[in-house]
Amino acid sequence: MQDPYGAFRRDLVSSLRLSAQAARKLAPVSGPSGQTTQVDPVDYVPLDTSGVGDFPWEWNNLGTFNAETWNFLNTIASKTSRGAIRLTAGFTTWYFNIISATAYLWTDKDQADVNKHLIAARMAQGQLINTYQSMFAPISPADKQTAATALGASTVSNLTYVVDYQIAFRWSGREAAGLPPLTASEIRSGPLASLFAHAPTNAQQTFLPTLKAALGHEQDWARQIDRLWNLSRSIRDAAANTQAPDVANHSGMYTVDRTGNTVVRHSFAVSPPVEDIRSQLSSSATIEVTFSAKRTAKGQTVVNMAGKPAASVPAGVVSVAPNKGAARDLFAHDGSGDRAEVKIIYHGPAEITVAATPFAQADPDTTTGWYFEHPIVQAATNQALNVPRGYHFQIPVGGGHGLGANVGTVQKLLVCRAVTLQVVYPKGDLGRLSKSVPTGSKTSASLMGEVHLKSSAHQSVKTQVQTDQKSGAPSLVLTAGPPGDADTPGPRAHVIGARVTHPFPKIATALQKARPPPPTPHSGAQFGLEGGAVAAPATGGALVALYERAFGDITPAQLAAVQAPDPLAFVLHHVLGLDWSGRGRANKPALTLAEMRGARNLRSLFPEMPLAGAEVLTELHAYLSASNPP
Repeated sequence: MQDPYGAFRRDLVSSLRLSAQAARKLAPVSGPSGQTTQVDPVDYVPLDTSGVGDFPWEWNNLGTFNAETWNFLNTIASKTSRGAIRLTAGFTTWYFNIISATAYLWTDKDQADVNKHLIAARMAQGQLINTYQSMFAPISPADKQTAATALGASTVSNLTYVVDYQIAFRWSGREAAGLPPLTASEIRSGPLASLFAHAPTNAQQTFLPTLKAALGHEQDWARQIDRLWNLSRSIRDAAANTQAPDVANHSGMYTVDRTGNTVVRHSFAVSPPVEDIRSQLSSSATIEVTFSAKRTAKGQTVVNMAGKPAASVPAGVVSVAPNKGAARDLFAHDGSGDRAEVKIIYHGPAEITVAATPFAQADPDTTTGWYFEHPIVQAATNQALNVPRGYHFQIPVGGGHGLGANVGTVQKLLVCRAVTLQVVYPKGDLGRLSKSVPTGSKTSASLMGEVHLKSSAHQSVKTQVQTDQKSGAPSLVLTAGPPGDADTPGPRAHVIGARVTHPFPKIATALQKARPPPPTPHSGAQFGLEGGAVAAPATGGALVALYERAFGDITPAQLAAVQAPDPLAFVLHHVLGLDWSGRGRANKPALTLAEMRGARNLRSLFPEMPLAGAEVLTELHAYLSASNPP
């Protein structure tokens, strides 16, 4: 990207690094043991504020966040063709689009970890069945029908027959005592040894260790599956905190609109406090930048700063415009001559730090903040490396979506109360210059064509032509600042420059060369807000198949008994929504798909899941990840 002012800007920024005297006047930063260390200003880049105006520094407005400050910060920073920073509205919209395009697809290791626990649990379950049939007798269809009748179920599996019927109902003594069978949650929560109070000789010694192992492997599976669920759940929470923040999740700031209604916005942290900013802006401290300029025969301007090499720049390094009319550059005024000494004085400099509040999960039920960088960084890295696992983008995302090296957000601002621009013309003609330069209270000026000083409701800009007190040469003096007392800052501070942070600096280069990853077929473990580019949504067929493999085929009689239109509805509404959730037993409405998708811990929604249900819930994760499952 061509930057004709590059060398000059570097010198300008170098001069903006405050002198030791001016730096000491900036607000000190607390150090160890209560000591203070002086701020060492970073390199600032000139900021084009034409689209957003000067910075509304009074961000704390009676306990609410100033809506004007929010609008200034809710911007995307990008470099202009001349190397300055331009702010474009819509940072949260940009971020929401990116985070919503991000999903989590199980890695091979994720799947292996889940399978490890499932296989171990399945082996323990099989051992329970084999041991029972070896000690007593093969389980017949008649035995299972007896168990189903006793348990109030339509059918039972061999595992249910051994654990729920024989161990938890008969051997526990509940059948003999006329008590109802234990529920799945009661079996898991009670002392397992009590289930063998009336068991045959040696049954407890034989079965208890294996039962403990089966339940232990199930707990290991649940922890792993919930960890993976939360990798996807956290993305949805971050997106929700951006799209519709509310008071409960502490993700937003309050702004008050003109009607007096409270509007919740998104969190930015701004420091230092407003009173400290006011004190800095009101101070007598100044930053001064000086350079000389000479017009060349080729229409360029050569600028010199003390101790720096000369730089040739376009003629419009400084321009002044009347209230109505075209701007004229430094040497376009009649009587200006071909030389100029320029001094820019910034009054009351203040350094302000801003940051988007990062997303965090304070506890399983509370999320705070909204800016969640890690998943996007990993997804972009995976895209660049053609890795279709882990966090990934469901649509191709590149520099055009704001992930390139040219895009960032404001991190620091260097602002001031007022600005004085002095241009002395050593070879100028005072009379001719007075008639040529636009004067008055509504003029405007720009530096390098992009750093603007212009009149507004919060700032007046006034230009005068006078004799320089030191040299006696004619000079142009432009002052920009709040109306009224010269030492009192107005509601907006002039922005001298900004420092930009790039959300994804390590991946920008790789992204520019990356190709979108190839479509990946549904693996039975797709998480996140799915789109159509990476994985097809789950249809529910795998969910039904796994249920039937563990608990037997779903018969027409079963569908008719609960008025289910198809096997998928039977599993979702009757099995999961009523039976495994425990809501049917409690005479409560069935658990809905929306409640399942919104869960922070999916396993906890199904306390009555049978011992053989882990594989079904594993596939349920994939099904719920589909954007619009049937």
